[in-house]
Amino acid sequence: MKYGGLSLVGSYHAVNQDCYAVRQVTGGYVLAVSDGLGSHIHSQAGSATLCTAACELANSLECRLVSKELFLQKLHELWLDLLDKACLKVKDCRATALIGVVGEKDLWLFRLGDGFIGAVVDDVVCVMFDDKDEYCINETDCLGSTLELDLWEYHHFQAQSFRGIVAGTDGLMLPSAIPPLTDFTREFCMAYRDMELPAILKDIGDWLPKYKGIDDKTLAFIIEDRAKGDEGSGNN
Repeated sequence: MKYGGLSLVGSYHAVNQDCYAVRQVTGGYVLAVSDGLGSHIHSQAGSATLCTAACELANSLECRLVSKELFLQKLHELWLDLLDKACLKVKDCRATALIGVVGEKDLWLFRLGDGFIGAVVDDVVCVMFDDKDEYCINETDCLGSTLELDLWEYHHFQAQSFRGIVAGTDGLMLPSAIPPLTDFTREFCMAYRDMELPAILKDIGDWLPKYKGIDDKTLAFIIEDRAKGDEGSGNN
């Protein structure tokens, strides 16, 4: 697999409140993207801690998730514990979450709040995003002191072929609708599957800054590596 990402600070504040992590861990791969809520003083710490928690948890579980409920419960507990160890208050660290876990034959996607996460699995595209039906444009669901399972969107696939995952924060200003996001996800995974990682990162670095918007922009991905013989399934 090839994996990586890029995060750019916005133009209206000095600190990038987005964070991402993409890693190979025991049993597979994990991707996490988080957007710290700008109105909270330590939102960057909240987003960074979410990414750390997701990677540590996926590694400890060897990318074998028993259930959505158990994974999110453990994730939330670990996030709270890491914040507490850093002497940070939850109310100052609110953040969103986009998470993908790739196991040997399974793929799990999780979303809480703004941004989008999409995957191409068995040549089917699945996209999750915040359509703002129940919120004003500057409101979103986020991590807090209590786990609210009903606010999380979730998908689980038992995949024969894995093509890729891509996730991005709302600073990308991509159209928040299924057809455009589906096209973006499919084209992203297909365009980069035959390219070497340095060339992918250079290309993303060329076009990502051109996306409209003054907010932080973050994009992260995991893609099959056909150059290395990936057959698109799980842990290669």
